[in-house]
Amino acid sequence: MKKLTFLFVLLSFTTFSFGQNADFKNAVGLSARIGNGDLLNDVDFDMANSHLNIDAFYSRNITNWMNVAVPIGASLSMNNTIDDKFLGLHADILAQVGMFDRSRTAAPYVYLGPSFNLSKDFVNDELNIFEIAARVGLGVNIKITDNVLIGINAGYNNNFKENQNGFVDAGISVAYLFGAGGKDRPLNMRKLNKLDSDGDGILDINDECPHTAGVAAFKGCPDSDNDGIPDYMDKCPDQAGTKATSGCPDKDGDGVADKDDKCPDIAGDAKYDGCPFVDSDGDGIPDNEDLCPQEKGLVRYKGCPDSDGDGVPDNVDKCKDKAGTAEAMGCPDTDGDGIPDTEDKCPTVAGVAELNGCPSANQKDINLLTQVSRNLKWNDNAFALSFGAQSELDKIATLLKKNKKYNLTVTGYADENTAAGEIGELSRSRAEEIKTYLVSKGIDAERITVKAGNLPVISTRRVLFDLK
Repeated sequence: MKKLTFLFVLLSFTTFSFGQNADFKNAVGLSARIGNGDLLNDVDFDMANSHLNIDAFYSRNITNWMNVAVPIGASLSMNNTIDDKFLGLHADILAQVGMFDRSRTAAPYVYLGPSFNLSKDFVNDELNIFEIAARVGLGVNIKITDNVLIGINAGYNNNFKENQNGFVDAGISVAYLFGAGGKDRPLNMRKLNKLDSDGDGILDINDECPHTAGVAAFKGCPDSDNDGIPDYMDKCPDQAGTKATSGCPDKDGDGVADKDDKCPDIAGDAKYDGCPFVDSDGDGIPDNEDLCPQEKGLVRYKGCPDSDGDGVPDNVDKCKDKAGTAEAMGCPDTDGDGIPDTEDKCPTVAGVAELNGCPSANQKDINLLTQVSRNLKWNDNAFALSFGAQSELDKIATLLKKNKKYNLTVTGYADENTAAGEIGELSRSRAEEIKTYLVSKGIDAERITVKAGNLPVISTRRVLFDLK
């Protein structure tokens, strides 16, 4: 009879139950458990030798399948004699590992962890019995509401004392769950298994577009234009198209979508933006890429010719029949001042645009500068002045000393063989070398301005002078 009574109590007062499920991170609650070790220690079972624990607890969800709980409470013996009774405090640290999805109505788990106990010895009237025990067991959480669980648990405890095999206990608990809400609260599986947010007949749990009505063929995602390509993959979701063009129309069927096809009504090649290879002038450049489709030209000028061979294609050359310079839009520039001869009122003497190509200084002095410019020579990629160059520059030094009102601008140029990345540096170095020399001859540095050109408009020139 006593054994049946104990089993009844064991089932009625099962041990501490953890509170979280997949929807909530935290739980608090109360639990009661009763334990007895008579049968494990070869002692005649006596219900009166049991002890009762009353606990308050907090637990925290670590992962979707594990909690950590900390119950703290009081222990009271139920022995028959007052001398054997004791009162104590205890605290546990228990880990729960869920065996199934904890959002189920009944979710089983296993638990284990250490237990710390401090008891009062009534015989010696001392609060000095401190024990560390190990707890392990099985339990189940039963959902009452989304926030309330009833826990049932039974397990084994061992305090590792000599000649003792520990005891079994069981209990019951009530837990309140919290820690999730609003848009951040995850759906529990039972609700998710019934939810169809967009009403397309495909449950959200299986719907890849749960908030947009779609079709089963695309796992709940829509195909607005019914072209067999779901909207999330369709670059033209409102116009029926082909897979080859990612859902966009292709009237001529050449694999180039109409929106990108420069010849949408004629089948062509993707290399030519959907147009066929048509080369009206026979220069090997298709008409859709040829800037001069009716004139046979060169690839480097995008299909346009260069009739006078001056490096300026005919489509931008203002003097197609006369070799000129790029600076003068393909027209000749005899004095190299950047003003084409057709617009230059002084075509043989370097001048300024403000005076329509005529110089701003005395013509005799300008002629001297032009002559010196023609006589200055450098080896390729060099900037050091030769002895002959210095004697030529002496003429300019004399001119500047004689005419204090003159300011000199020196523009250096690179060689045609100079690497592209070094052109600016070499051009400026040549101009700076001339300035340094003239300053050494007594010319005020503030009267001399240096500039770096690109490549010379006249191939024999490496420097140009301008008087102001």
